[in-house]
Amino acid sequence: MLEIGVVEKITDNGKTAKIVFPRRTECDKCGMCMKHKDEMKVSISVKNTLNASVGDRVSVGMKDGFVLRAAFIVYVIPVILIGLTVGLGRNLNELLLFGLVIAALIVGVVIAIVCDRAIRKKGVALPQMVEIVAPVSKYAEEESPENPSEDKEQNE
Repeated sequence: MLEIGVVEKITDNGKTAKIVFPRRTECDKCGMCMKHKDEMKVSISVKNTLNASVGDRVSVGMKDGFVLRAAFIVYVIPVILIGLTVGLGRNLNELLLFGLVIAALIVGVVIAIVCDRAIRKKGVALPQMVEIVAPVSKYAEEESPENPSEDKEQNE
């Protein structure tokens, strides 16, 4: 998986870069974050292996298999634990079952946190800078509209 973002900040004496990415199109119909689509940006910190500067456009890569494993850990494991809890506890009092389901959800989240920390500690499959695409020009951002078809309609 390859994404292009803009270096927003350099920290740790140039060793780490905070990169901001626009929201992906998959998010447009969700509405879960309750933000307007123009406000939503994603930022991550990566090792500045290319000595990028603030304003540089960089491509950042991550192995596709890791993305699927991360989604499995974050979403599927808690759901499996909840399903097992409901299935095994269907003869229990509803209030007790509710408490066990909440506990299963918490255990699932804890498993996701532990896995995340282990992966970060090993440093495997973390996002990495691939290349500097081009520096972002402030003049270019001001002059070029995001959707040129809207400007043509306004001028007519």
